Amino acid sequence: ISNCFRIIIENDLNIKNLEQFENTVNSNILQSKSLNSLFVIMQNWGLKVMHLDKTVNFNYNILVLKVNDYIKNNYASVVKLNDIASALHVNSYYLSRLYKKQTGDSIITTVNKYRINKAKELLNTENYLVSEVGFLVGIDDPAYFANIFTKHVGVSPKNYKLGNQ
Repeated sequence: ISNCFRIIIENDLNIKNLEQFENTVNSNILQSKSLNSLFVIMQNWGLKVMHLDKTVNFNYNILVLKVNDYIKNNYASVVKLNDIASALHVNSYYLSRLYKKQTGDSIITTVNKYRINKAKELLNTENYLVSEVGFLVGIDDPAYFANIFTKHVGVSPKNYKLGNQ
C-alpha cells in the first residue's frame, strides 16, 4: 500500500484527498488487530485504486503538466506564480485560472503539497533533523513549515518523525 501511495505521488496524479486517505489507511492498519481486518483494509484500498481511472483526469493541458514539472524541479527554492508564468511564456492570471480549473488546486497549494511530500520522505530517514527539513524543501521559516506540514499531514513534523522511527 505504501508503494502504491508513493507511485501515485511520484506520478503527480493529483488525486483529491489523497493525503487524508493515506492517513486513514495507515491509521486503520496500525489499529488493526487481526489478519481479517488487514485483508478488509487492503481489499478496500484495492477497490479505491481500481476506481482511480474513472476519477483522475489524465488529460491535463500541456501547461498544467509543465507547471508540475517546474514545481518538481524548483520546489526547494522560492517558487512564485509570476516566475512559473514567465518561464512558460504565459500570463500569470491565465495560468493560475487554468491550473485551478484543471486540477482543483491552486499552484501554491500544489507547491506546498509537493514540498510536504518531500518533507515526509526526508523525515522518514534518520539523516535529517526536523529543523533542517523545512529548509531542504524550500520553506525557510521553521514556524511556517510546521504550520503547513501540520495542516497537510494532521500532525507536526516532530510528531510525524517520532511516529515513523
